[in-house]
Amino acid sequence: MGQLTQAVAPRDNSKAPAFRTPSMKAPDSFDGTQAHKLRGFIQFCQLIFHNDPETFFSYRKKVLYSTSFLTGRSGKWIEHYLSYISNEDPSYLFNNWKLFETQLFSLFGDSSEVRKAEQELENLRMKESGHVSLYIADFRSLIFDTPQEPMDITLELDTRYHERQKEKGSHQEKKPPVTGSNS
Repeated sequence: MGQLTQAVAPRDNSKAPAFRTPSMKAPDSFDGTQAHKLRGFIQFCQLIFHNDPETFFSYRKKVLYSTSFLTGRSGKWIEHYLSYISNEDPSYLFNNWKLFETQLFSLFGDSSEVRKAEQELENLRMKESGHVSLYIADFRSLIFDTPQEPMDITLELDTRYHERQKEKGSHQEKKPPVTGSNS
């Protein structure tokens, strides 16, 4: 009876996580010679990060983990940065996942894949009989095949432009008209 009471009694689980996800296998290494494998490598790393956010809570941890699976050409590329990891200048790469990802795609990604996705994105139209949800799904699948950094920069520039226009409108001083007389 004592064992039954102990088994049914409420436990203090305040320190334990609500649930535990299964551990995942490590990503396959990426050597930089097969551009079509890069997207899968990045996506697999991101799944691992989302599966274990307590371990991968910083960009630095994400980048350092991912670099441990770079071999061959991509390993040679990151090797240079690893020798300067404690210096401030190159450490920006290790503290910025998006920059790291963008660098990998620009150096080892398939540029024809990006160009094709950009062309498809430019030509994407919603069909009259189509559903908005299908258009959005097509848009989202194509946007992930294009470099994200230029899109982020474009949005930032657009925001700055509109903020500047508001500033000009509220701070614009009325100047007297310029006359042509020389007195």
